[in-house]
Amino acid sequence: MQTKRRTSAGYRSMAARALAVALVAFSAMAGALVLQLPAAQAQLVPENDMVVAIRTGEVSAVEEAFLAGLSANERSLKGETALIEAVRTGSRALVELFIDRGARINVAARRSRLTALEESVRINRPDLTRILITAGADVDKAGTDGETPVLIAAKLGHANVVEALIEADAYLNDTDNTGRTPLTLARERRHTAVVRMLEAAGAE
Repeated sequence: MQTKRRTSAGYRSMAARALAVALVAFSAMAGALVLQLPAAQAQLVPENDMVVAIRTGEVSAVEEAFLAGLSANERSLKGETALIEAVRTGSRALVELFIDRGARINVAARRSRLTALEESVRINRPDLTRILITAGADVDKAGTDGETPVLIAAKLGHANVVEALIEADAYLNDTDNTGRTPLTLARERRHTAVVRMLEAAGAE
């Protein structure tokens, strides 16, 4: 039997068909990979308008957000409350504005579980700490790590904040998840002023 010889045109035709099949397979694979991408990568979600206004640090911008119908209890994309965001700016005027507008003082952030009071302690703002306490902040509320405001202040060596918490009758002998008290933490980190203050207030 005589076999047919493939011409150069025939080889080119076969190569073209193979390339077409490969391209189809590649397109299908690429499409499957796109479908597997997280939705967050496919579409950027804008930050809450109230949070954007707060981060300007301008009272007027926040007041405009209120006029637009936003509330004092909005949250950021990360789950931080508007009041926590206001505390983070360091603006007394903003913090007082949110309190006046009905912000819930003791609501914690979704991830860190920190409250506005604990944030004021963390950034070493005793003036904001006092404002929040006067507004009803819970001075003994602990986060997920078991740290109360006094534990945080003692660990960081924020003596003026510790003083404000002592004045508010905060409990001084709470322990964190490792069993350490505020006095223990202050001693470990050699925060002498805090140690003396806690000892004078009767901490153990």
